[in-house]
Amino acid sequence: MIIKGLRATSYAKAFFLNGLATALIALVAIEVNNYLNKYKDGMDPFYRGCITFISAFTIAVIIYSILYLVFGFGGGMLASNNTNTGFFDSYTTQIKTVPSTKNKK
Repeated sequence: MIIKGLRATSYAKAFFLNGLATALIALVAIEVNNYLNKYKDGMDPFYRGCITFISAFTIAVIIYSILYLVFGFGGGMLASNNTNTGFFDSYTTQIKTVPSTKNKK
């Protein structure tokens, strides 16, 4: 996490970060749709909508990942003050706590 002071530990910070994520995703989706309307006039509206949806979903995953890396965003509406040090820490913690499946004699 690069910026530690803006973690979503209060309602104001959580709403700010969620608003930032939503605005960035909406911006990209609108721009993709405007681009397709302007330069792809003969395109079927269904395909244009599909392309807009796929690009917005892809950008949403990328933006949420970037916000997680920069701000630690994504821990829920109110995240705990405990921060993970890496991107996959929550997954490695789960892997380490799985009991051994070796046969015991």
